[in-house]
Parts: sequence; structure tokens; C-alpha cells
Amino acid sequence: TEAVATRFWAANALFAKTKKANRELPPAAAAELGAHLLAVLKTDLAPEIAERIAVTVATLALQAEDADDGASQSLENCARAALEVCEAGRARSGLGLLRSLADELDAVDCAPRRRYDLEARARGVARRAALPALSRALAAARDGDQALLLLNCAKSWLGRAEATLVDLVTGADFELGRFLERCVSADCGSDELRWQLAGVAAVTFAEACRRGREGEDDADGPALASCERFCARCRSLVDRSAELTRSGTLDGEAAASECAKHVASVAAALSSSIHGAQLCLSFGVWELALAATAHPRRSVGVVALDAWLDLQDVPVDQRHASLGAPTYRRVLDALVAQCAASRN
Repeated sequence: TEAVATRFWAANALFAKTKKANRELPPAAAAELGAHLLAVLKTDLAPEIAERIAVTVATLALQAEDADDGASQSLENCARAALEVCEAGRARSGLGLLRSLADELDAVDCAPRRRYDLEARARGVARRAALPALSRALAAARDGDQALLLLNCAKSWLGRAEATLVDLVTGADFELGRFLERCVSADCGSDELRWQLAGVAAVTFAEACRRGREGEDDADGPALASCERFCARCRSLVDRSAELTRSGTLDGEAAASECAKHVASVAAALSSSIHGAQLCLSFGVWELALAATAHPRRSVGVVALDAWLDLQDVPVDQRHASLGAPTYRRVLDALVAQCAASRN
């Protein structure tokens, strides 16, 4: 409607002016504007207007955090305010604000030293406030659309927390494996939505695998066991996606194949992570890689090829005993089938 278009224009103009006025707006005026916009977020807004207002509030909070070196704790206070908006029944607006705080941090114009300090404070907010709250909300989520919003928000904050493989499979605050199991159950919405959820969970896991910190301790037995279970869940998704493709079922097949592509990236990420050599001692990751390589959609299979290339860098005596000639014959069969002009 015309009213929605006008409000969107106003919200977008306010965001542009706020971004341009970095360090020019008096702190008191910026705080007053932020408080007013927070109150607006708790009202009934069109999604596109709520998104613009959320980004504006996040920008104001990040500018204030940078300006006073965190003395006012603007970043953490804004994160907690976003969670209050969610509790007030405006989950989309609140999660939009929370995610914007993580996503807009890179856009803050500041010197390298100040950026380092700002990112360090964001890490603390991620681990103290954002991720524990998102994990609790995910555990209680019964609506698939809300679960997707929560998971995408968590994905942004996991990046800010620099969460690694060990963090994800052993941390009490955020355990993706349990949520992935729920994604394929019957209570998370439509089939297509469940595939989307599982795909985002897989991408989040893969990104964490690639964020190994220098000097981080090796993953212990329980961590590797959790990782093995996650790989088993991922493989079941790839197998189900392949069945849909082979059957010619159009309903949900595209979403399933896109999910399988993201899941294949888990195998590639695990094989190249700092824990790759340890994971070669288990077989789950390679069963996952093999299932993805043999997927009837080549766009899925090609993602898993990096896992086999990484394996060549691992000494033979450090590989799982099953990674011998029989397994490589299965890989070769899958590759030959992928190279054939037709499935016949």
C-alpha cells in the first residue's frame, strides 16, 4: 500500500542518514533515537520496514560502542534489547535486530586497533548473551519459519564468536547435531522448509570446521564421536535427497538437492580442518563424502571432491583401515558414473 511504501522510504532514508552521520550525531541524540526506534520495533510493522529499522538501530549501537570503547556497553545492551523485542511477541523484528548487530559490525568505519577491540567485545556478547539465548529458543521452536530465522541469526553470531568444530560438538550453549536431527523430523514445518533448515545447519557446521584456531587442542574422543554422529545424520539427508532425484519427484527435490550440496560441504570442510588427520581415523566422514560424490546431481558430487583430494595429503598409516582399495573402487565407480553422458 501507499502507506507501507512511504514508511519504507522514511525508514530507508533514516538508515542512510544514520550511517552517513557516523560520529557527527551527539551521543544523547543517538541514544534517544535508538530508544525510540526500539519502541517502534515492538509494534506491528511490515517485514521490509522492520528490517530497515533493525539495521538502523544496530548501526547506532555499533557506532556508540566504537565511540566510547565499550564503556556504555551499547552492543550488549542492544543485543539484550533485541531479545526483549522477541519476548514481546515480535520475533521477526527482534531476530532481525540481533542478526544485524552481527552482520553490520564489518561496516563500522574505525581504525584497525579499534576494530580489533570491537570484534573482541562482539565475541564476548556472542558467547555470553546471543548464542545461549538462540540455543534455548531453537530447542523450544515449534514453528519452522521461526526456526529458520533463529538458525540464520545463530549462523551470524557463531561467526562472531569464532566458534570452531570443537565448540559446536562439545559446547553446552550450542549443539547443532541435535537441531539437525529435529530438522528432518515431522514437527518443523513443510518438507521444503525442513530441507532449508538442514541446509543452513550444515553450512553453519562447515564454516565452523574451517575456523580452527591456531594452537587449539586436538578434538578428544567425545568430540570426535559427536562429529561422527553429525556425519551420520548428514549422510541420511544426502541419501534421502538422492532418492528424490532418482524417483523424478519434483515436489521438494530442488530444495533437497540444494541441502545435499550444503551437506557435501561438511565432508570437504572436515577433511581440510585442523582435525582432518584425526577424522581420517573414523569412517563416517568418508561415507558421507562417498554418498555425496555418488549423488545423481553432479552439482552435489563436485562439492565432495575436495574431501578426496585432501585425503591424499594424509599418510597411509594414519588413515582408517577401511580406506583401502575397496573404498577407492567405490569412489572410482561413482566418478565414472558422474562422467557418463546419461544414467543408462
